[in-house]
Amino acid sequence: MAQPWSTPSRLVAVTAAVLLCGACGDEEPTGPGTGSIEVAAILTGSDLDLDGFTVTVLNHGSGDLTPNGFLQIDGIAEGPHLVSLSGVADNCSVENNPAEASVESGSTTEVVFRVHCEPTTGWILVNARTEGTDLDQDGFTLTLDGGATFPIGTNGTQNIGQLEPGPHEVELSGLAENCTLVGDNPVEAVVERGVTVTVSFYVSCVPLPRGTLQLTTTVSNNFDPDGYEVIVAGESVGRVPVEGTTTLQGVVAGSRPVELRDLAPNCQVDGNNPATAEIPEGGSASLSVAVVCTNPPDGRIVYVGRPFGRLGLNVMNGDGTGKLLIWRGDSSQPTWSPDGSHIAFVSSRDGDPSLYIVRQDGSNLRRVTTAPPGSRDLQPDWSPDGSRLAFNRWTPSGWQMLCCSHLYVVNVDGTNLTPVTSGEGDSDWDPAWSPDGSQLAFSHRPFTILRWNYSGAGFGIFTVYLDGTGMQEVTAVTDPREWDDRHPDWSPDALRSPLTARWAPTGSTACFPTVRGFGSWHPISSTWQRVRPGHLTDRDWCSGDQGISTP
Repeated sequence: MAQPWSTPSRLVAVTAAVLLCGACGDEEPTGPGTGSIEVAAILTGSDLDLDGFTVTVLNHGSGDLTPNGFLQIDGIAEGPHLVSLSGVADNCSVENNPAEASVESGSTTEVVFRVHCEPTTGWILVNARTEGTDLDQDGFTLTLDGGATFPIGTNGTQNIGQLEPGPHEVELSGLAENCTLVGDNPVEAVVERGVTVTVSFYVSCVPLPRGTLQLTTTVSNNFDPDGYEVIVAGESVGRVPVEGTTTLQGVVAGSRPVELRDLAPNCQVDGNNPATAEIPEGGSASLSVAVVCTNPPDGRIVYVGRPFGRLGLNVMNGDGTGKLLIWRGDSSQPTWSPDGSHIAFVSSRDGDPSLYIVRQDGSNLRRVTTAPPGSRDLQPDWSPDGSRLAFNRWTPSGWQMLCCSHLYVVNVDGTNLTPVTSGEGDSDWDPAWSPDGSQLAFSHRPFTILRWNYSGAGFGIFTVYLDGTGMQEVTAVTDPREWDDRHPDWSPDALRSPLTARWAPTGSTACFPTVRGFGSWHPISSTWQRVRPGHLTDRDWCSGDQGISTP
């Protein structure tokens, strides 16, 4: 019998209708009208039947129906019809099947089959319970029917599903040497459809034998400043420094893997990691581990940041590659020693901000100064021979933050701390060593200006000998309410400003821009101040940069 909803049948029906009506003239057609049936299947439950169904309209044909889809059947004569759903899985049942549909001419009748499916499989819920001392830290392994494996915690659960009904075998393995299983192993579990069967394993652990490990760590090149974490047989036993011997008590005895963790990104263990240590019960064993770190190349930049998620001193190549963390912790104002072997910086790691020195590889950190309570040691600058540091000791005033700071010099080993400038209420900042190491250039604002000017401006450039004598004014502050001269530097033979300083071809004359705007540092390109070495107070004005070039 032709299917009334298929395309060829509809074409034939239309053609026949036209032929018949051609003989009827203008008379109204007679006979029953037609309508449509729309069939849907809604699935509920578990283990659903997803391969589809067959819909049959009695005496009219059949068609395919997808799960949770619908099928529309057209051209069905008006009147009652039986609609049935077949191709249903054994674990599924259909309500009201077949269903009766009453078709009306020109309308669509809906038929909905509700298909409910029962589970075809079951589950096994496995419990692991462990008691005692020195519990197994890495958990256990479950094996199902000698094949598939599943992890389970020391005191954990594991749900194994989609199991065919019938008996299944579950085995627990991976117990530590000091732990034993109490009860049967493996255990048989009989699975039923839609049912969860519970299986429990009970484990008892006794104390492990313990000993002592003497761990010696050595390093080369770049250090990891905060040391390493030590893991013995999967158990963290503490941290050790980058160099030295550490006694680790209560380490699990026997042939044990010893691993160093938390190494800097540029460091790795030279050899096996973990290494093996033979630790006797109640005795002591020794193990040496060497760490090798890459040494950053020349042309490096030191900066403060957290490229590895840890704030500290970092170095990188000039093109931004090769980032390395060399010292972790609070730090600021880093500066290289003249030979590139050390870095001076400011840190408040031990109290008020003070000066510290560390080797370029992060080793040999040492504190150079201890700022008095309420003071801050800032702006370290290396002497040309790298033996001393000049710096600013600032004691902030509540009414003027830049008040009350003076320059000091100290040996890099922290000895011979010597004040260079003094003066109650004066502000001395930005120390810079002369090339011969005999003088400091700096920014100076006397208290006489500060008393009536609260803007923070009014600094000029001065020089002074290390014993505090011979203080000379280099730049005059003509309007202390607006003008600042700050951050001096030296050429190989004379003083200069770091702000686009220009030098005569002979190196005997320098012109540098003054700045305006309460320390906002906007150069005035048309006005340059000229300084002659040896006559630092004899100054006049350059007209633009005519006749001036860089050295």
